[in-house]
Amino acid sequence: IREEQPKGTYVGSVAEKSRVAEEVSPEELSLLEYSFLNPSNAQDNALFRIDGNNGNVYTTRRIDREVICENSLYCEREVMVTVKSSVISHLKLYTIKFIIVDINDNQPTFSTDVITLYIPESAIVGTKYAIEGAVDKDMGPNNSIQSYELLKPNSAFGIESERKLDGSSIVKIVLLRRLNRENRDLYNFFVVAKDGGSPQKTGSVTINVNVRDINDNKPVFRRQKYNFNVKENTGVNSIIGRVKATDKDIGENGRVSYRFSPLRPGRLEDLLSINPVSGELTVKSQLQYESGKSYQTIVEAADNGNPPQVSQTVLHVRIVDTGNNPPKLKLNLQSPVNADTILLKEGSKIDMFVGHIKVEDRDPGSNGVVICRSENPFFRVQKLESKGYALMISKVLDREDTDKHKVDIICEDSGTPRLSSYVSFNVEVTDVNDMAPKFLRSSYNASVTEGMGEGVEVLRVKALDLDLGVNSQFIYQLTWDSNSMFKIDYDTGIITTNAVFDRETMTQVKFTVKAVDQTDKSLVGTTTVIVDILDVNDNTPTIEADSLRIEVPENIPIGGDVGKLIGRDLDAGKNARLSFRLTDTDPRIPFVVFKDGTIRTSRQLDREALDHYEFDVTVSDDGDYPLSSGGHVRVHLLDVNDNHPVIEFPNSDNDSVIVVSDLTPGSIVAKIMAYDDDLAENAELSYSFVDENSQSMFKLSPRNGEVILARRITPDDRERLLLKVSVHDLGSPQLEKRQNLEIKIIFTNATLAARQQEVYGFKYVIIVGVVAGITIIVSIIIVVAIIKLRSTNRRNN
Repeated sequence: IREEQPKGTYVGSVAEKSRVAEEVSPEELSLLEYSFLNPSNAQDNALFRIDGNNGNVYTTRRIDREVICENSLYCEREVMVTVKSSVISHLKLYTIKFIIVDINDNQPTFSTDVITLYIPESAIVGTKYAIEGAVDKDMGPNNSIQSYELLKPNSAFGIESERKLDGSSIVKIVLLRRLNRENRDLYNFFVVAKDGGSPQKTGSVTINVNVRDINDNKPVFRRQKYNFNVKENTGVNSIIGRVKATDKDIGENGRVSYRFSPLRPGRLEDLLSINPVSGELTVKSQLQYESGKSYQTIVEAADNGNPPQVSQTVLHVRIVDTGNNPPKLKLNLQSPVNADTILLKEGSKIDMFVGHIKVEDRDPGSNGVVICRSENPFFRVQKLESKGYALMISKVLDREDTDKHKVDIICEDSGTPRLSSYVSFNVEVTDVNDMAPKFLRSSYNASVTEGMGEGVEVLRVKALDLDLGVNSQFIYQLTWDSNSMFKIDYDTGIITTNAVFDRETMTQVKFTVKAVDQTDKSLVGTTTVIVDILDVNDNTPTIEADSLRIEVPENIPIGGDVGKLIGRDLDAGKNARLSFRLTDTDPRIPFVVFKDGTIRTSRQLDREALDHYEFDVTVSDDGDYPLSSGGHVRVHLLDVNDNHPVIEFPNSDNDSVIVVSDLTPGSIVAKIMAYDDDLAENAELSYSFVDENSQSMFKLSPRNGEVILARRITPDDRERLLLKVSVHDLGSPQLEKRQNLEIKIIFTNATLAARQQEVYGFKYVIIVGVVAGITIIVSIIIVVAIIKLRSTNRRNN
């Protein structure tokens, strides 16, 4: 089928081509069904359809061969067709080959609209320049490109083409005659590609040929000889004239440069300079001393081609005299690098000799007296007798301060008006190693996270050495005490870790970095580096054991401060910021644990009910990945004196004892029974009678509460005694309990008989006492009488 046929075009009949009618009867032929077997290429199935009743094949859309079979010489498609029947037993499978025939529906095309060629004017006739050929999507033997030709032809260029096996073309533009850029520098024409179809189709491209210049023309001066007259007082840098040459070439080949001929040097080159671009002649030194003289030299004009073309002309200059002249100076430098430049080391000694100035002024009188001075404070002149002036260093040279000096020496005569001249020279101060490397900062601060491995970049230090060359080269070093922890790149100053840091062991590292230059006399600069070790949360918080053991009085109010848990975390910052919480869920625990570790009561405590509490707490840090640990708190309740003594005996039901009258003194008649729920001195009891003086028959032991008979019971004693017993603890304040104790005395017969005997015995005692008293009185009287009698006898004698 030819390409580009409309949709629904009849292609052929499967029934006819397969001759299936020869295999079945006419009746069975009408029962056959035709269909495409699903192809592997869905695109092929979309190009055609088959009538299931008669096997006729039609196109489903317009077929473009160049799309389906791009760049293929043959365009074929195969589809499988099944012929079957659901009534009779018949099944056949056929392969249908579709051949898509090319038509001439595409014109030749070039990849670009314009092709530019650059051909030198020196190109040899017959030289060929290849261009990209055209492309024709049609692939038939006649529909593809058959030939090329030039439109708007000229006698300078022709065309050749060659068809390759793959259908593409080799196209060449052929140079037919020599080119001359100076006559014509641009050619325009068209290359047309033609196919062999009918009707024939063509495509074209514009060819622009730029003729490149070659250096085939030399500069030409406007004059063969230039003559100039110059006054002797013409100032330096004044333009006195110009030479001019032209070149027909272009670009570098036509760019002209001027110079004095190096083979004909003369005095004129010392007096004048020539601008290499413009050809202007400029005065470069004083002409006063050249008056009346004429000079001649050769000027060259050269283009910048390769190789250059050169032309020459004659330059003649006459210097015209105008009258009086200023001093004439000649400078001679000590070891100059060129005519007006000298090298001096920085730090050179003051009064060091630099050079000599020769002064000449032939004017008579004061007009010939010349005085010179230096305009640069670092240099001075010293007059030499009849030999001009010596140049001397007057101040210390410092290259880092000023590396170049321009020195002007002015010499003027003493005439009226004063006439002066000057000479100038340049001083380049060379470097000596007098500057130690200097860090940009006196100290650097950086940080590194603990636990990081070796080789982590910490910071970069930077130093500068104001010296030059090898004197400015230095390396970075660390002091010996920091080498184990850090490394430094000798060249870049980048400091990296050489160890793994633990902030809990070391929070900060301070060390010195040196910059050492590489001369024999090494100069050193230093800076201090301070590296802070940043914390990571690598330590679990703990609770100090002492804070887990708490003692608190039992009478602390609700909400009272019981104690405070003290946590410890070796980390820093938020990694060491701790919070506490109660983890025990027992509702009987009467405490609340606050975030800061403070423990307070949530209800009233009573040691007598429970004397201690134990519970679990947790401490956590505030790190990004919090760490925590637990602790076991034991709260011991301290006793307070909040319980009165309890007297078990005597009591309201039993408050009396019976004592028989004949009981021996010192006997225990009863024991006060009491207790106190408190502890220690708060539970230690003391016993006493409330009124000790009212009764002397019994005494009460203060320590154990024993009631002891203090004397013998007599019939005069009452049968019933009511004693008030006091029991108090030793706490502060003391708490007391009182109770009545009734003692009933039963008198026995023996007690009564003893009482009667005592009455009788008392009577006898009275009688005896009276007799004894009378006897004593009589005896005293007798003794007194005898004493008086003896006294009388002595006086008589």
